[in-house]
Amino acid sequence: MLTPVPNLNVTIDAYQIKIKDRILLSETLSGQVVIDALEAAGIRGIAGGLIFSNAADTRTRGLDIVGTYRAGLGDMGTATLSLSANFNKTTFTHIDPVPGPIAASGLALIGRTKRGDLTEGTPRNKFIANVLWEKDDLNMNLRATRFGKIVQRAGAPAFHTADFTACAVNVVSDICFRDFVDDTLKPKVIVDLEIGYKLTQGIKLSIGANNLLNTYPSKVRPVNQFVGFLYNAYAPYGISGGFYYTRLNIEF
Repeated sequence: MLTPVPNLNVTIDAYQIKIKDRILLSETLSGQVVIDALEAAGIRGIAGGLIFSNAADTRTRGLDIVGTYRAGLGDMGTATLSLSANFNKTTFTHIDPVPGPIAASGLALIGRTKRGDLTEGTPRNKFIANVLWEKDDLNMNLRATRFGKIVQRAGAPAFHTADFTACAVNVVSDICFRDFVDDTLKPKVIVDLEIGYKLTQGIKLSIGANNLLNTYPSKVRPVNQFVGFLYNAYAPYGISGGFYYTRLNIEF
């Protein structure tokens, strides 16, 4: 921890996490090979599924930086300001060969989608600015969080037009293409606010908002909008927009 000036604390932490034989959920396994294997085990009427395997090794490297400053405001109370940043990167260092029967059918345990989930499916950077103001029985906490870019990798090629809508006829042509259509969530800033007042000993009333500005993630490309999903569920702040609340805390 560093204290370059009074009331200012700065911490910097670097880390590396290696996991050997990491347990991961597989891609969706389906097809005749899967059906035959299930029936051989006495399981009938199931066309496919997912399994857990420890078929990969991963490495995560990252850096956390946190700065906190506490300021006295005289008759206006106190304010605690904090800034934090996280940078991280996960890579696969080894993936076991796909077992023969599965490989022959064209299936994969750790395929394109699952690799993307770990390497690009969460933000590789995040920044948080927070202000906590307190005076007597009143307090207010304001926080802004910027989430970095996220990529959702498609698991299979899709037929689509130049504007990524579904083709009228699924045949490759000058106006219909077939390839992987990934979705990208652009960086977004989410603002949270809470104001609290201590009514009496042990009783506190708070009002607040998670996602105060009602921010939504990027929309899924039309060809990937299955069963009505408009916004990308990979967003760490959800797809429901703002959440506003009143809370009464009672301690006894």
